[in-house]
Amino acid sequence: MADDDIELGNALDAGSPDDVGEAKKKRFVSDRLARMLVYVASGIIAILLTVTISVVTFRVLDQGSVNRSFAEVSQAYESIPEPYSYYTLIPQIRGVTRDQSPNSIIVKVDIGYNEGDTQVQTELVARTAQLTDIIRNYFSQKTAAELAPEREHIIKTELKDLVNRVLSQGKVQDIIFPELQVYEF
Repeated sequence: MADDDIELGNALDAGSPDDVGEAKKKRFVSDRLARMLVYVASGIIAILLTVTISVVTFRVLDQGSVNRSFAEVSQAYESIPEPYSYYTLIPQIRGVTRDQSPNSIIVKVDIGYNEGDTQVQTELVARTAQLTDIIRNYFSQKTAAELAPEREHIIKTELKDLVNRVLSQGKVQDIIFPELQVYEF
């Protein structure tokens, strides 16, 4: 057996140099082709791996939002508000917030009521001083953070409730702020 291996080795060594050169050329081309195939295969595997990871990640992250429906819009935002008459004789109010380092407040409040509702209009005129005090007291109980612009609708709702508690002849429908400034000293 060992003798057969030696004979095969000698037979290969005994081949002409041209045979060896052709074998090397053929082998060089096949090595180069093999490398190119390895690179192409690596690129394809990398692309497939990236796409697979992206798809799996997207599906895992998207599980919570399977039901994609829009929240219903409140009727308050859908309907066009009625035109109100506004009571504009509440004077501009100046005060300070209840913060440890108080901020100054300047606010002008107009009160909306149904057009033609003379009873509410008459009562608002009669209670101007009382309403001014209620509004001044309301703002002086708030901090600057509580009077931030993003809380304006809350402030309006609370003020409307306060004003309606005082009125006996009807209800106000809206509160607007032609002017609302909160600033540091």
